[in-house]
Amino acid sequence: VSARVLLPLFCNYPGIGKVAVNYPDRLGGGGGEGHVNFAIGLAGMDPFMDYRGQPDAQSKVMAVTRIAVADEVAAASELVMGKVDRVPVAIARGVRYVPGDGSARELVRERGYDLFR
Repeated sequence: VSARVLLPLFCNYPGIGKVAVNYPDRLGGGGGEGHVNFAIGLAGMDPFMDYRGQPDAQSKVMAVTRIAVADEVAAASELVMGKVDRVPVAIARGVRYVPGDGSARELVRERGYDLFR
């Protein structure tokens, strides 16, 4: 089931306000040891939190900082869902994200810039 199919189901659930769906899976390798959840499906949100042009904590204007918030949420989901606990869904409340029609495909780095492929 895709994230886009699940989104309307959660939007119509009583008592839930702004909703996005993040569908995680595990990835091993990359830059380090161990497995980390990352977003492979997404609906209702922009996958990034874009800080370019904004001042950081030292008042320096950020030029390239875009946080992959969809991957951050997917990684955190493992902490509450567990690999072997058979918990199919995690609800992350209070997550700051930009509502939108983003796709997890946007998180895939172009081959020429990817150090791990």
